[in-house]
Amino acid sequence: MNNRSFKIVTGLLTLIFLGSTYLLIDRQSNQLLWGHLPLFQFSSFWFLGVILFKRKSLASRDYLEKIGLATLSALLLSIGFPPFPFPILLFVAFVPLLWILKSYLNKEDIRIGELFFLLYHTFLLWNIFATYWVANTAYFAGIFANTVNAFLMALPILSYVFVARKLGKNTALLAFVVSWLSFEFLHMRWELYWPWLTLGNGLSKIPQAIQWYHITGALGGSAWILIINYLIFNWLKDYRANKSVKPLIKPAIWVFNTAPLFSRCLFSIHRNRR
Repeated sequence: MNNRSFKIVTGLLTLIFLGSTYLLIDRQSNQLLWGHLPLFQFSSFWFLGVILFKRKSLASRDYLEKIGLATLSALLLSIGFPPFPFPILLFVAFVPLLWILKSYLNKEDIRIGELFFLLYHTFLLWNIFATYWVANTAYFAGIFANTVNAFLMALPILSYVFVARKLGKNTALLAFVVSWLSFEFLHMRWELYWPWLTLGNGLSKIPQAIQWYHITGALGGSAWILIINYLIFNWLKDYRANKSVKPLIKPAIWVFNTAPLFSRCLFSIHRNRR
């Protein structure tokens, strides 16, 4: 990022932050709800902090690409969740993030701080974009929920990286799925219970495809989303290396179609009983 771009982006983000903060205070004094204003305030503040404190790193094209991919994952996760009618995006939302992690799996030495920041950036933005509305009822509780939940979400992906590096690529899919499902399972069973962003809940817009939730719960949907994300990531990786995805076609067809077909059968059975 050159100096001119830095000044323009910093100026715009500062205006958005100051403007949204002013409107928040004004609405508060008039006893009005803030609406979408916390979204603009929180996101502009975070992006401003990233640009100011990571300016040297952003001068590197490689790091800028990583920030862009992390941000893309956050956007896909957010738009894939209700109230947006695009749950299909959840099946590709982790792909940009997995593409970033690929380089950390192959390096002998990794910068844990840099890796954790990229993960935190992804999940903080997802939390802000998807749950900023909490601030309308409890401002500081909303900030706490967003920041702490993002920190907790980064931990299972970090553990996936370490496990995959230690045990090899053959365990990568299992490590990815088990790490995230363990986080979601434990997150539902402690004092800081916050299940809103459980991945499986994002498929609530397509009930015909998730009738099997009465067997697996939302965690079954989370597993389905994670597996498909990892398969698509492997397609892209193999296609880039070998220009071929043939070895993955059969497992992909099975994973993509088995759950919806089973769900469709259950849906038809329940409807016929009525």
